[in-house]
Amino acid sequence: MKLKLLMAGVVAALSTAGAASAATELVVNGGFKGDTRTGFTTVSAVTPAQIAGWTVLTNYVDWSNGAWQSSDGDGYSLDLIGGFGRGAIAQTIATQAGRTYNLTFDISGNPDMYRDAGRLITVSAGGAEIGEAQYVLSSANTRNNMVWSSRSMSFVATGAFTQIVFTGTSDNPANCCWGAALDNVSVMAAVPEPATWAMMIIGFGVAGSMVRTARRRDALSLA
Repeated sequence: MKLKLLMAGVVAALSTAGAASAATELVVNGGFKGDTRTGFTTVSAVTPAQIAGWTVLTNYVDWSNGAWQSSDGDGYSLDLIGGFGRGAIAQTIATQAGRTYNLTFDISGNPDMYRDAGRLITVSAGGAEIGEAQYVLSSANTRNNMVWSSRSMSFVATGAFTQIVFTGTSDNPANCCWGAALDNVSVMAAVPEPATWAMMIIGFGVAGSMVRTARRRDALSLA
């Protein structure tokens, strides 16, 4: 009976380790798919055609379907400055308090105007800013070649749910209509650190030793 209980404990520990290391996507519609209209569609907090999984918090964003090259090749992405003022888009994801999460996204910039100005995105998680991403247009940037780049940030969750917010800012003189482009948003739980894995492996070794000892004890008792 003790041997069976020890084996069950080892199996449970291995299952927990596997679940902890599994990479599960937490963001819904990170590629901003869904609108059947082509070109740009301006979306605000009160616009009937919302983007699945996302909420526009402030002002406007421009939803692109084929207006320019998307990062993941499906045609969809966002310009976070869809009109005067800073546009912001948000999604609330399920998290575990105290756990670290990795957030990645692709950034480019609207190439139509003020090419000497930076395109900026401020990112927050759970109400706290976790970083800012700047994109500076080059001569290579066009609607057919957006020259996307990937960015990565991390945060520690403070509760069972965390709101992720992307806010577009702009350095162009008019502060209108030509902002940072956003695509391919992803959030996944960070895998255990190497030291954590080492402790787990040691624990499995101890459990294995206990199993072997229990087997020898049982064999002696039957002799």
